Amino acid sequence: MPIDAASLLYRRVLTRTRQMVLAWMLAGMLVLLFMLRVALPSATHLTHGFSAYFTAARLVTERQEVAKFYDDAWFSAQTRRLGFAGAEDIFNVNPPLAALLFYPLAGFEPGVARVIWTALNVLFLGLALVVLLHVGRSSGQATAMGVALLVLFQPVRIEVQLGQAYALLLLLEAVLLWVYVSRHDAFTGLVLGLMLVLKTAGLALPLLLVGQRRWHAVGWLLLTVGGVATLSLPWVGIAAWQIYLALLVRFGAKPELAVTAYQTLPGLVSHLFSPDATWNRAPLFAAPGLALVLQATLALGMVGLTFWLTWQLDPADSRRGALAFAAWATLSIILSPVSQDYHYTLLLAPVVILLAYWRDARPGWAIGVVEAAGVLLVAAPLPYTSPALTTGGWTLLAYPKLYGALLLWAVAVYCLLRELSTKNDRLAVACEER
Repeated sequence: MPIDAASLLYRRVLTRTRQMVLAWMLAGMLVLLFMLRVALPSATHLTHGFSAYFTAARLVTERQEVAKFYDDAWFSAQTRRLGFAGAEDIFNVNPPLAALLFYPLAGFEPGVARVIWTALNVLFLGLALVVLLHVGRSSGQATAMGVALLVLFQPVRIEVQLGQAYALLLLLEAVLLWVYVSRHDAFTGLVLGLMLVLKTAGLALPLLLVGQRRWHAVGWLLLTVGGVATLSLPWVGIAAWQIYLALLVRFGAKPELAVTAYQTLPGLVSHLFSPDATWNRAPLFAAPGLALVLQATLALGMVGLTFWLTWQLDPADSRRGALAFAAWATLSIILSPVSQDYHYTLLLAPVVILLAYWRDARPGWAIGVVEAAGVLLVAAPLPYTSPALTTGGWTLLAYPKLYGALLLWAVAVYCLLRELSTKNDRLAVACEER
């Protein structure tokens, strides 16, 4: 090898090594800051969210009827009885099995359980990132960037601070993505079934399996949901499931979902057009009928387009299937009426998929800019719950996470269209050659 070529190669290797070292040093400092400023302080604070899960688990050990958990006043009083005054909460519209999430911690005092759960949350986040980066075939600097994104992601910080369960759900979603692209249909149905039955997370993802004609996975999904629900009856009772299903059907019509804490498409439409004396006194226009039509039209349009694209894909094509996964996982957050900031933790999986696709397929800088804008809007700690953004035209600035998720969904849809166009072009060329 000529001396000049060897020297150039050496400089390139040295530059890349320096870049990797700097990237990992930055990622390490961010992780340390996350531990010092988020994880450790959270471990010593009892919060709502954590109080709901812990109280529910403790009440199960006390053999209380889970059906009573849906009585908000009664359940809130139980959280105060167990030492959560000032951090009391309600069980809300959680599925009955959510009462068992903290069952292994129910025997500890609340303060000790909070420390353990915080440590588990950090562990779940780390494992989820490892699985996601493995699926995205990331290494070196990309892995360091993934670590940095995780600890800078505002939904992740809120998830840990509140002691929520979405780090565990992110881990399940990461495993789901892994087994889905690996075509392990039984495990795909099993993991998605657990997500649905434990926290009603990923509600749109069954349509992914139907659109891909993954009938074996659909069968395992139904078997898991039905089997786990049946096995839970000795602990939660059938009445709890009946109350939960009734609440789930009616929950989307609650007027409080119009507050800007709920970063959802139904919430935005309700905030713009559905007046309420308590929760939404000054909508942009008072037109509740229009709100219902818009909600249905937008939801059906987005679901219909995504399903049509999913149906066109070859079920054996894992790369395009991952894009479809990203689209459906994002829709699960956008169209759910209850998605708050910590729910957006689950968008890390679609983000990794789309970033990996941009790296490998190079769809253009414009798509990269749109994707970066979507990630920034979701990840940034913007003051979208400020009272100044609740009235008039300012309301349109109060939904940054929703807009970011919509951009990510649009990128996934565009990439699917691009892939299908490329596939059709190749088929046309092959036909002409014949």
